[in-house]
Amino acid sequence: MQLEFVNANKYRKQVRQLFVTAFPREERPPMWMLTRRCHQGKAEFSAVLDGDRFVGLTYVIGNDSVKTLMFLAIAEDARDGGYGSEILRCVHEKYGDTKIFLNIEPLDKDAPNYEQRCRRKAFYNRNGLDLLDYQVREAGVTYEMLTYGEYVTKQEYEEVMIVMYGSLLYKIIKRI
Repeated sequence: MQLEFVNANKYRKQVRQLFVTAFPREERPPMWMLTRRCHQGKAEFSAVLDGDRFVGLTYVIGNDSVKTLMFLAIAEDARDGGYGSEILRCVHEKYGDTKIFLNIEPLDKDAPNYEQRCRRKAFYNRNGLDLLDYQVREAGVTYEMLTYGEYVTKQEYEEVMIVMYGSLLYKIIKRI
């Protein structure tokens, strides 16, 4: 496995298709916003390749001290091949000097995707991410926060969200 992270624009069709199928509508900011943050130098939107094969995508945004792996998705035909773990390892290595966090849906036995949520949380735990002691809410969706052992404060979290959405839009999203 030889992973390469390339600009998502080079694989626009595959990235868009995976992004739309992997994340529910209410959890997806508009694609133009994601690419705009990249053009502003605030984020990295990557297609992940193994040789010539498109295997996934990542989207990382933040500041010099804390970043979020806002999106990680593996192409359906590449799942269960170890790509998720290897991508996480690469991201952690690349941004090793900064705190890294990500959000996942909390375990809710009444949720229609409860089993998927359990598998997702177990995957991240196996890959060295630990649960923080608070949850966050974005646009009406509650999330648990995971990190590589370094505590991310609520203020740091909000700073990253302001980088993503801007201060005005973030205030709106946070209240929904």
